[in-house]
Amino acid sequence: DFPVLIEITDSSLAEKAQPDGDDFVFTDANNVKLDHQIEYYNSTTGHLIAWVKVPYLSPTIDTVLYMYYGNPNCGNQQNPTGVWDTNYKVVLHLNEEKSTLYDSTINGNNGTPYGSLVQGATGYIGNCVEFNGGYIQLPRIFTTEMQFTFSAWIYPRSGARYFISQYQSPYKGAFLQVYADNRIELYVNNIIVAKSITINRWYYVVATFDGTTAKLYVNDDPPAFASALNPIWVSPNMYIGDRYDHVRKFYGFIDEVRVSNISRSAAWILTEYNNQLNPAAFYSIGEEETFGESATSGNQSTIATLTTYGYSAVEYACQRKIFYANGRFWVFYYDGASSAGYSTSTDGFSWTPFTPFTSRACGAGWRFAVTFDGTYLHYVFSTGKNGDPLYYRCGIPNADGTITWLDVEQNMTIGESNTGHLWPSIAIDSEGRPWVAYARKNATENSRYAYVTTSITSNGTWITAPGFPHQLSPTNYTGINVMIVPLTNQKMLVIVSCAGWQIESYPWDGSSWSEKQTTISAITGDGIIECGLSAVNQGDDVHLVFVKDSSHDLIYTKYTYTSNSWGPEIIVQAGVNSKTSPVLSIDVATNKLYCFWAGSPAANCIYYKVYNGSTWDFVKGSNPWIIESNLAGYYQYDGLSGFYQSYNNLLGLAYTTRADNVYQLKFAFLTL
Repeated sequence: DFPVLIEITDSSLAEKAQPDGDDFVFTDANNVKLDHQIEYYNSTTGHLIAWVKVPYLSPTIDTVLYMYYGNPNCGNQQNPTGVWDTNYKVVLHLNEEKSTLYDSTINGNNGTPYGSLVQGATGYIGNCVEFNGGYIQLPRIFTTEMQFTFSAWIYPRSGARYFISQYQSPYKGAFLQVYADNRIELYVNNIIVAKSITINRWYYVVATFDGTTAKLYVNDDPPAFASALNPIWVSPNMYIGDRYDHVRKFYGFIDEVRVSNISRSAAWILTEYNNQLNPAAFYSIGEEETFGESATSGNQSTIATLTTYGYSAVEYACQRKIFYANGRFWVFYYDGASSAGYSTSTDGFSWTPFTPFTSRACGAGWRFAVTFDGTYLHYVFSTGKNGDPLYYRCGIPNADGTITWLDVEQNMTIGESNTGHLWPSIAIDSEGRPWVAYARKNATENSRYAYVTTSITSNGTWITAPGFPHQLSPTNYTGINVMIVPLTNQKMLVIVSCAGWQIESYPWDGSSWSEKQTTISAITGDGIIECGLSAVNQGDDVHLVFVKDSSHDLIYTKYTYTSNSWGPEIIVQAGVNSKTSPVLSIDVATNKLYCFWAGSPAANCIYYKVYNGSTWDFVKGSNPWIIESNLAGYYQYDGLSGFYQSYNNLLGLAYTTRADNVYQLKFAFLTL
């Protein structure tokens, strides 16, 4: 957990990053997001000074970091206090140009300037403070600590004395001072350790005490040391540039003051010196890469700002709510208040206002699903209330963003006073007839059963086919999701999931049902529960991804219709967040599969992998694909909805975010 100084001047940053640098993100080689703090950024020159918390540095093996920028829509990605481990009591960059000097740690030990000081002077690292007889007062830092580390960059002038002190005469506490213009001294109680210097130049000075030995480091020289007793911390304050009675003032420049409650190691101190002395020699910078199949180059946008329950705008992934038709992206969503509607965009950036597609009140995104068959869009809608039927409607999505409906909203099921319909999904068979799968809840029986129904018509009306609605299983599921997938020649596959159970499949051969089959593994029972899955067809075969129970591995498996069986399971990504709901899409031009998920390896990031028929792999720009400040959903990482298949060589994804209790629906797309 070492804070590495990154200092770069690059015109690409000025051209592509946000003016305040909010979009800068640092990750390790595994694309785990790292905490960072920006000390300085000039958006005109592209000069960046940042501190990045790196989990591990080796003296012999290079540590690879990645820096991302160019996201115009994201919020501030910094976590300044996370950079500094809990042993830091004070970290002062001293870069403020006036007033309070802020502590970067969680402790809030800010400094107050007094007397003749120049803030915003040119320091060794960014800005610093020039001391001309003034001082900075901090709160009392130490009380009973038996170890400490002081460090600072100093540029002493003639007459300079104390530069870090928590000391009170006689001989109580500790301090660092310049003495007689020719040496630096560390006092611990009444023990002195000294190193020779020449004034009017920069030095990196570190003092440590481990409970028995006081050490003084200057630059990269071996330390001077002496035995000492534990300091007695009686002074009520710590001072930078002076001491408690203000008669030992420092003259010159002080930069990067740090105080820890442990004795930092010699290796730590030498690494600090080498990193800060010349950052460009401490690391090398690779060539800038422009993402290929990614949204970071600008293919992200905000569709709408949502109200109170906006986190469920496009839930769940298994239901589908977005597609591309007639030159437009179409996103259907819940507004977070009481309406279900849609917005469209011709370019994926500018979106039309929210337009309701039903006059019925809507209380969550899971109450409807949408599909596009290449000509018509179809939706199924549930009010979520006992006694109401399911509703269906079909229309043409026009090039101007309007919808020409073929008929009025149709009642699909009979409304029964004690019965409701949950998590409906919709698919269209090869003859253009709509099929709807859903969980039928009976309040009197306290039951939830898996059901499917279909119509004999394909003209926007609904006439229920004989033998439907059909109950797929006699099992009363405690939690249930029912998803339907179209095959060829009027065949369909219904997929039923229940938290902690193996996933079930029920094939329809065009006239009758075949034997139920199950996956090898169970779907997770302790996260997103039964909704954490997604499926697409390739001819009569079905590709499925889901989050596995217990291990939370993101699993891929394939259903083969000819053998009515599920194949081996392949791990797409090991140990994902249990609250993620993956999205599976297929590129119809290549039959490559794209699996999207959120929250792992790094929080608040969206990733995807591509399946080439044998392995699942990250591609350039997919690890991660999208970095946000705070993704949102009912379970946080389930607020995703993606294309079922590619349209016009495009794949799209809608997702929700939250900032200060304000929800936003966002969109990103890939050009394949």
